[in-house]
Amino acid sequence: MMRMIVFGLAILWVILVVISVVAFQVTAPTDFGLTRGLNRVTVFFGWQIGALVTALIAAIAWLSAKPPKGGLMRVAGFGPIVLSGALVLVVVGLVLYLRLDRPLPADTAPSDPKPVTAPAQPVPNAVDPTSDAPEAD
Repeated sequence: MMRMIVFGLAILWVILVVISVVAFQVTAPTDFGLTRGLNRVTVFFGWQIGALVTALIAAIAWLSAKPPKGGLMRVAGFGPIVLSGALVLVVVGLVLYLRLDRPLPADTAPSDPKPVTAPAQPVPNAVDPTSDAPEAD
């Protein structure tokens, strides 16, 4: 009986993961500016949280069944929690990398600021288009 529960939870976990990816793809981005598309990410993580809870229940059911070492039941009971945990670690690692990769802001301005471009220089022997004087040949 416990074997069927573990396999059923593993199948449910696969279905939830597939739904999270499909829902991310088919959800239209809403809002404007910085938060545009954030609704897609929240839909993805909502389904992934459901998959993580299912994986935890499958792992607990697998451990309570006292299964023999190895076999398909071990993969069905322990695989989803490993893969969901790996996703959590990837997301946390990505957030930390993006947060810590940026240099700290400088306390002071550069001591010798230089202009970005050279100042404009007058063009020699140029004719002023606004003057009414005729051109000299």
